[in-house]
Amino acid sequence: MYKDYKSINGETLVSDEKGMHRIETTDNIGEELTLENEIEILENIITNLNNEQNNIGTHKSIKEARKKIIVMIIGIICGSLISAVLNHFSVMAKWEVSIPFLPFIHTHEMLCALFSLIIGTSLSGLIGGIFFSECNNQENRLYEIENELEYLYSELNAKKEELETLRKQSKKQNVNDTTIHTIDNSKYRAELKERLNLLSYIRQYKDMLKEHLEKGTLIEEFRNLNIKPEDISFAETALKRVLEKSYSEE
Repeated sequence: MYKDYKSINGETLVSDEKGMHRIETTDNIGEELTLENEIEILENIITNLNNEQNNIGTHKSIKEARKKIIVMIIGIICGSLISAVLNHFSVMAKWEVSIPFLPFIHTHEMLCALFSLIIGTSLSGLIGGIFFSECNNQENRLYEIENELEYLYSELNAKKEELETLRKQSKKQNVNDTTIHTIDNSKYRAELKERLNLLSYIRQYKDMLKEHLEKGTLIEEFRNLNIKPEDISFAETALKRVLEKSYSEE
């Protein structure tokens, strides 16, 4: 990531995390370096999201995990039921010589069997609930990542095209400008973060926003949410894309 630069005799000294580098000076050198930084920022975010996506898995793997959880729950319930029944008959066989006490033992063991089944069912429900919740969280995050990556790749391609066009228009320049110019990408980082947060909000509240879209009050709702005027068109397009994907997922 470039930090600052200065130009001497047709060459520009640029500093980054690895030290100083010499590149050719152009009349758009500042804009070119800024764009290169923005491209690197995008590529780093995309790499991190791809790594997170790989760690989560795929929609198919999440569905398979749900199936395994269902099988596990059924197994626990059946195991508890079989264990309770076997335990009941084992004790009944042991005490069958004590006929006078048989009704009491029968009732006691039935209650034990029922208690064992309730414990097994509750345990399976608790474990299943935890795993199902985790699967749902992973699937929702996976959809968010896919939504973010679609935007980021589009933004990355646009930035690369912008840089390529700028370089074609740039002219070599032989200047002596020993002033150190700082390359500050903090504003772009903030804007990018806002866009990603907006995408997350749109996906999370897509049903509510869909109602505003159908009523024709979406723009007003975006204004009420203090979304910047320059981001309203982006937000509307993003919502329509999310809704289209939701229909295809169903």
